[in-house]
Amino acid sequence: MASTQPTDEFTRKRQTQERRLIEEICYKRSCVRLAPSFPSEEEIQKKIRKFMRYIYSIVTSNSLFNGLAEVSATKSKLFARAEAALYKCRLEKVHMEVSNTMDRIRGAAEGLSMAYEVYGLLVLSDKALETSRDAFYDEEEQGVSLEPSFIADFVRKELDFLEELNHRIESEIREAQLQEQNESRVSEFEKVKNMISELREDFSKEWEQIRGQIDSQNDSMKSMKESIEAMGESLRNMSEAPARVPDIKPDSPRETSMEEDQGGAEDTDDQVEEDLLDFGEEYDYCDSISEVNGKCASADKVEHEQFSYPEKQRKMELGRRRCLIRAFLAGKSDVPERRISYLNSMRPEDTFLVCLFCLAKRHITRTAKICERPVEDEKNPMYSLSRQPS
Repeated sequence: MASTQPTDEFTRKRQTQERRLIEEICYKRSCVRLAPSFPSEEEIQKKIRKFMRYIYSIVTSNSLFNGLAEVSATKSKLFARAEAALYKCRLEKVHMEVSNTMDRIRGAAEGLSMAYEVYGLLVLSDKALETSRDAFYDEEEQGVSLEPSFIADFVRKELDFLEELNHRIESEIREAQLQEQNESRVSEFEKVKNMISELREDFSKEWEQIRGQIDSQNDSMKSMKESIEAMGESLRNMSEAPARVPDIKPDSPRETSMEEDQGGAEDTDDQVEEDLLDFGEEYDYCDSISEVNGKCASADKVEHEQFSYPEKQRKMELGRRRCLIRAFLAGKSDVPERRISYLNSMRPEDTFLVCLFCLAKRHITRTAKICERPVEDEKNPMYSLSRQPS
């Protein structure tokens, strides 16, 4: 069963070919029969020469191969400039020219074949024309023999050449299409490059913002530094000012009461200093006090004019009294050394009291067990001060 199937297929194909040949012969006979007038031998020969000249002119006049060579020479340059679309357009133009040339040659070859068939039918109708036909086939048209088999080979080779050229152009077109797709399609590497460039732009923007913030912070730090330096300078001036305060005493009880009213608003240290200085306000201990007063008055005459409002006057008065106490302590070498026992802490109510022996604000007389001089020492100037009635 399997062996008979190929045989049946071959038989069917052969019958189909025979049927097509029979139909073709019948069609040609009908054409000859229905023709109004049968052409003469001279007319047929003219037609054959005409078609031959046309085919020869097409073959010799076209420059399709040279055109393809010129387009192919620009391939690398166009690909390098990412112009594959332009290269493809030029190839398509050459491809259309080759296809048109092939169609023209095929059309002329079909007309030439039909002329040869009519010439054969004419010879069959009249045997006397065989001699003239053979003589015509021995002739040449523009260097090409008019023999039918030679002309068929010539046309077939030319069509094969153009067909091969057409295939080559099509392969170049496909390559150009691939290159065009590669150019139009963004590769992964290009995506990464674009991402990196975007990140660099974002980082540059953020850096500019951070840099602006750093600059503003530096400016603020500079301004703060300048203000701190100015404050330090003012504090140094204030700390140096009491040592150069001139001797200013209140002229009237009104001024004294004003100072007392203002003293209630000061902090604890100022009150302690004021209470301490009030003990020695009425006593002149040595001649060094007058010397200190002279120095302070000569050095700070201008500053006294600047600090003329009551608060500054009170502070200058306290500074002057502090200078007096320091001068007194410097002149008395028999003052015992300060030896304070931190175990004997003062009570809150004794904050404004001082020791009569060492003038320390850490303890008072009844807790000063470590002071060397007794209270009953009448040579101590503070002893008489402590005996003054309140």
